[in-house]
Parts: sequence; structure tokens; C-alpha cells
Amino acid sequence: MYHQKDKPSRGRIGNGMRCETGEPRVWDLWRVQTRPFGGYNPPRNSTGVSILGVPLDETSSLNPGTRFAPESIRRASESLEWYSYIGDRVIPENGYYDEGDVVPKPGDVVETLKRLEKAIEEIVLGEGRKIIVLGGEHTVLYGTKRVLDEKTLLVVFDAHADLRDEYLNSKLNHATVLRRVLDEFPSENTVLVGTRALDAEEGEFIRENNIRVFTSRRLWSYGTHEVSQKLRALSRDFSKIYLSLDMDVLDPAYAPGVGTPEPLGLDPHTLVTLLGSLLSTGKVVGLEIVETNPLMDPSNVTSFLAAKIVIEALAFLVR
Repeated sequence: MYHQKDKPSRGRIGNGMRCETGEPRVWDLWRVQTRPFGGYNPPRNSTGVSILGVPLDETSSLNPGTRFAPESIRRASESLEWYSYIGDRVIPENGYYDEGDVVPKPGDVVETLKRLEKAIEEIVLGEGRKIIVLGGEHTVLYGTKRVLDEKTLLVVFDAHADLRDEYLNSKLNHATVLRRVLDEFPSENTVLVGTRALDAEEGEFIRENNIRVFTSRRLWSYGTHEVSQKLRALSRDFSKIYLSLDMDVLDPAYAPGVGTPEPLGLDPHTLVTLLGSLLSTGKVVGLEIVETNPLMDPSNVTSFLAAKIVIEALAFLVR
């Protein structure tokens, strides 16, 4: 599906774009143009959804390589049909705009996350656009947290709880990111789905803070339909939903290309059904897809699956 008429230039940082109000975009100083998702970028002002890449790969503790994910997912998207499995309809190609990538500052996670936070402020809070973020390691959640407020339900699809207070002498990394977010965000607004790997500290934190958890075992035991209904019921108390999807929530048989694979995970049909139950509420303001690792991905199957999930999300976010 690559459209030659919109072939992107490579390596340009800060091209002087302006937001829809006509003011210069500050975060554009840290933006690099990339191959657009699907191979085609329509005029930005005709769209209401932005795709943003964040090739962050600083704190990976097992398999590095998530920095290559945004480009790999975009390339995979060019070979997929624009038909939604969940929504049963064709997605218009002019419904979204690919902003390119936030350029990470090498060796400085905090500065990279500040750049991402500024981009989120301008795109989502300033312009009112919906956002799909392509990570990068899961630490990007700390940069996208500006989307969250007391009216937001945060649903995290992840094999791991990411609730350690400290990991490998670090307070901010892929294993502590949700804990850092919950330093500032109400734990009762948070739901974990597909979780199956946590230590004693995380289990105690979950119990003490009344965090709702739908483990992968519970999904297998009670069925996708019941959990979908419970997620929809939870969403009724909120005006907005933000989805954080770590690709390792899927079983490694389906998504081997991740930073820290964990057996006994979800299958793709279960995942997209759960996502659809939330997307169909019309309350989702953003989705991030993180931890795809092309260096660990035979035949790019995980990148293709991540790209397909983006297309499924666009079926509901594009109006």
C-alpha cells in the first residue's frame, strides 16, 4: 500500500510545522520525519488522529532493540489491508496523520520523556487530537501520562505489572514505569489486563492500592466475553480511556519479538476483542503500543501484529 506520491524525506529534524492555530510547534525541534504509517500522509488539517513514534531503548534489561520498532511497524503496515476485523469496515486512509518520531536524547531517559511530554501537550491537550504512540520501551508511558486526569481510565495490557519501586538501582525504567505514573495518578483509575508476572512487592502494592487486575489465567477461566463486559462496566464511571499496550501481553507463540517475553499469555483474537470492547465506547483518547523488538522477531510477525492493532484502533478513532 505504499504510495510513491508521498515518499517521505529522511533524517530531517524540526521542519518548522505549525499547529492548527497557526503557532509554531515547540516539540517540532525534536521531531524527525519518517516513512508514514501505511505509506501515505494526507493533509494534516483534514485529520483528527496523530501517529507518533518514540524509538526509546535506554533501560531494556534483557533484549535491546525496541528503538527499531516504530519504523518496523510502519513498514509492516504498508502490506496490510485497511479492513477492520473488529469494526467490519474499511478504514479511510485520510483519517490520520503520521507526525514522525520524537528524537530521543542518547543516554538521557528523563530528557527524552520531557520531549515526548511536550509533544503530547501540544498534539492532544493543545489541539484536541487523538493519539497513537508507537514505542519504544514501556517507559514511554511516563511521557504520555499528560493525557491522564481524574476523569481518565488507564487500562494497561501487560504481562508484567511494572510496579516495582526500584529496579537495578533505577527508579525510572521499563519495570517501574507504572509505579512512577501512579505516584501522580489515582490507582483506582487503573486496570491491568493479561498480567501474569509480578514479584511480592508488586503483589502487595496491588492489594494495598486496590488496583483491578484481570490476569491471563482469569481470562482463560472466565472467558473473553465476561472480562469485556466488566471492562465496559468499569469505563462507565469515566469520560476518557487511555490504553497502554505492551506487546508481551501476548503469548510468545504469537508475539516472539518483544523485550521480555513471558509464557502463558493472550492470543491475538482475545486481545483485539478486549480492545474492541473499550474502543467501541467512543471514550478512547489514545493508545500506545510498546515493547515490540524487531531484533527478536522472526519474519517480523510481531511488527505485523502491532500494525494490525493500529489499524483496528483507527477503525474506532477515525470519524
